[in-house]
Amino acid sequence: MPTPKSTPNATPSRQSSILSFFNKTPTSAAGTSSPKPTTSRAPPSEDTTPKKLSAVTLPRKNVEVSPNENEATSSRKRAPPDSDESPVVVERPPARRAATAAKKRRVILSDDDEDEDDVDFAMDVDASKANDESSEDSDSDASGGDESEAYTSEDEPVTPKKAAKKVATPPSTGRHRMVLIQSDDESDVDMEAPSTPKSSTKAKPPSTPKTPGGTVKTAYQSFANNDTPSKTPNKAPKTGDFVNPESFPHESFDFLKPEKIRDANKRRPDDPDYDPKTLYVPPDFLKQQTPGHQQFWQMKSKFFDTVIFFKVGKFYELYHMDAITGIECLDLTPMRGAYAHAGFPEIAYGKYSDMLISRGFKVARVEQTETPAMLAERNKTKGAKDKVVTREVCRVTTASTRTFGVLDGNDEKDFILSIEANANYLMAIAEQQVTDKESVYGVCFVDTSVGRFIMTQFTDDACRSTLRTLVAQFQPCHVIFPKGQITHGTQSVFNSALAAVQKEALFDTKEFYSVDKTVSKLLEDNYLGADVDSWPADLKKFLDTSLHIPKAEPDQELVIRALGGLMFYLERCLIDVDVFSLRDFVAYTPPDLNGDAKPVELTGRERWQNKNLILDGPTLLNLHLVPPFTGKKVADGLRDSTAIKFSLLRTIDYCKTPFGKRLLRQWVCAPSCDADVIQARQDAIEFLMKAETEGFLTKLSDALKKMPDLERLIQKVHTNGLKYRAEKHPDGRAQMFFATNYNKRKINDFIMTLIGFEKLAKLHKYFMNQFGDSETPALVNKCIGSGFPDVAADLKHFEQAFDRNAALETGSITPRRGIVADYDAALKAVDDAERAIQEYLSQERSRWKNSSIVLQGSGKMRYLLEFPDNVAPKLPTSEYDFKSQRKGFKRYGTVELAKLCNTLFAAENERDRVAEDVTRRVFEDFAERHFVKFSLFMGDNNQNYNQKAETNGPTSSPTSPSSTVSPPWRHMPRNAPISPFRCAAPSLISTPMSRFSRCVAVITHC
Repeated sequence: MPTPKSTPNATPSRQSSILSFFNKTPTSAAGTSSPKPTTSRAPPSEDTTPKKLSAVTLPRKNVEVSPNENEATSSRKRAPPDSDESPVVVERPPARRAATAAKKRRVILSDDDEDEDDVDFAMDVDASKANDESSEDSDSDASGGDESEAYTSEDEPVTPKKAAKKVATPPSTGRHRMVLIQSDDESDVDMEAPSTPKSSTKAKPPSTPKTPGGTVKTAYQSFANNDTPSKTPNKAPKTGDFVNPESFPHESFDFLKPEKIRDANKRRPDDPDYDPKTLYVPPDFLKQQTPGHQQFWQMKSKFFDTVIFFKVGKFYELYHMDAITGIECLDLTPMRGAYAHAGFPEIAYGKYSDMLISRGFKVARVEQTETPAMLAERNKTKGAKDKVVTREVCRVTTASTRTFGVLDGNDEKDFILSIEANANYLMAIAEQQVTDKESVYGVCFVDTSVGRFIMTQFTDDACRSTLRTLVAQFQPCHVIFPKGQITHGTQSVFNSALAAVQKEALFDTKEFYSVDKTVSKLLEDNYLGADVDSWPADLKKFLDTSLHIPKAEPDQELVIRALGGLMFYLERCLIDVDVFSLRDFVAYTPPDLNGDAKPVELTGRERWQNKNLILDGPTLLNLHLVPPFTGKKVADGLRDSTAIKFSLLRTIDYCKTPFGKRLLRQWVCAPSCDADVIQARQDAIEFLMKAETEGFLTKLSDALKKMPDLERLIQKVHTNGLKYRAEKHPDGRAQMFFATNYNKRKINDFIMTLIGFEKLAKLHKYFMNQFGDSETPALVNKCIGSGFPDVAADLKHFEQAFDRNAALETGSITPRRGIVADYDAALKAVDDAERAIQEYLSQERSRWKNSSIVLQGSGKMRYLLEFPDNVAPKLPTSEYDFKSQRKGFKRYGTVELAKLCNTLFAAENERDRVAEDVTRRVFEDFAERHFVKFSLFMGDNNQNYNQKAETNGPTSSPTSPSSTVSPPWRHMPRNAPISPFRCAAPSLISTPMSRFSRCVAVITHC
């Protein structure tokens, strides 16, 4: 067995991206680590021997390490400063040396000055594509295989060899030229990139490198002050040609320097009211920018803490500090120009935004909301002289506000199946200190992917036991709170239980809305509307709805304030209407860690009715019941792999569906103590393990194996069907170059939702055919038996509504008759107009007694009366207006025919207008039915989080949040007058289909 290598001074390894560069320390035979080879060049000497090319591209003060690299990449050993020896050059095999040199020694040079006109901004797709292909071929030829082979490994000792001869490199493409930058002590000679010569093929030119970290910064040093090299393809610039090579251009802007930076209101960071989300951009600086860059800096001023994807044509561009982030984290290719600049095609937004969001960044998507033709019309109408189209921020996405919209995915039909099932909660917390040892908390969570709010208010002890348990159960990935209103006790929870979570302070009242402002916004039509009686029941528990305008209950004001904090943040992300209009609110009762709410005189089974085992935060984490967040990986949204692998949740998780996985986590956090619940589950297990149910379980497993995430799909269909987004949201005005692709994705999501519900309906039908006449356990019967909701008519309605294959092919839904009333009315108006024109033609034929008279024409004059030559001379010129002719026929128009045509054209325009919105209307139709019927599949969400008191046990009033005597999660229902899918009263709905799939998956693997 080989002896482990000793690494006494090893530093903790950092997270590494796929394209990180590794150059680990070679190990000697004795088992000790040898010094790392470093980059160097020989001191000046009078020796006349030719000097070797240095691997240094440009002089730097120190070696920079990318956040995604483990070590600084280097391959040469530096001689001591006081040594007379020449530096020892550690050479690699030719293939590896060429590949490494090609990646480390290239600098992208501009062929010509970049046009600053915003209208002319565009990426050279063909050149970029050819450049990428050239890069792949060059790397492949040089390294002979995988890219990682071009770097030395810790297990491979490096053998010094002679330097390879220089090989001439052909000129590169017209867009970029790759050259070597010689060291300061080298003579003014042209440099040529090394390449591996081959006997059968010519050496290919090195291509644009994809290098992270410090190498990217070095490459940009040549563009510091708008200096561009000569356009001679084979001549390399001198080191002296680059001005200020130690910084990027934007680093020289005074308003970005740490000692001068201010927020949008000119406040310095030491000011208590400083807003780090904004930036002050001087007006004089804006005047010096092009119109397009003025738009960029104006948006950057409002979203300084966000990476802006700025739409230019059909590309998203990143500028200045955002470009550096994109180059280092996304491996984007630097683009030519005097400032940091990178970009990617519109269709790749989902890929690159996901990469940044997973690293903890916020991403703002900026779209063009008018076309050049609309710009010209606006200038003409308003007398303006704008030179660039209008742009607006259409979406700000963070790790806690993902909705997985059509732009966030790809064209794969089963993309939704690749999304992680875990919920990423955004948490808002408001605190009021009562005594030195007690505080009252209002806490509100939101899972934007399903549009669900979870609200609670409670009093906590000095150790913040309930708060710690709450965050351990939900594990938010982002916490917001009012600035300056958090006590030291809460701060200790932030630093321990939430140490791995992003935390953000909002200004009180201005951003963290007050109670009155929160309620007033809820009354808006885009949120819940003025009809308070139709508001969700769980939300009304925290409000006094007896007044004309609802008001928070005196002991529930903090939770409404927390809801106001979420309202502001979702509004800033431009998804507030999408989430609030789903009307999914859950009143959560936290576990009572201080005592038993049951009367002490109760004993036996009655004492444990509707109760769960209380597991506080330390217990959940110390027993590895659920995987915790790790401290250093939170920004990337990663969990500790070891804790995930060996946690109880991971061990028993055999669930087939994503919504089932989320439910299982709730069950693990609070196992049921109710004997009736446990007995009901055991009865279900016994029934499902019988031989006669084997066929049903096989069908069930096959159906659930590819079941889409119905909860998230319902949220997506609901959002796509909102009239608000089509008329008022910036996305409704965005000019997308791949709009057809996105429409196809919307339709695919809708069809997958329908297919998911159809599968469940077929399972119910099969179960009833097999076991409908036999006695089945109450739990199974409620899930898939007689308690299954009757949605057959609704599913048949959508099955006959449109041609699914045609809709996926064209990207639009053409409904059949009887689906959309307005569309049917528009079609009828068109038919009536065409019928009137045909009746007029019949009258003309009868009048002139000639059946050869027809309607002919094209364009706007497509309806003209065409008469044969033998009839045309008889027509009165006062009534018939000659328009055109062809051999043997003449075409005329009349006043009456013109009126009929105008009626037809108006009807056709109305039909086209309605047709443009008909796809959204079909989605809207489904969303309205969802609130009535399809939500029964998911059940009453309150039952997922709380145990309500049953009618046969001592309970308190069910109208107050404190009335639920049991702590966190709702167990699988027992034999009680509560239906899991539907009942006479919708408020009695309890167990969702997801519970059944979860239960079956778990109990069949016990």
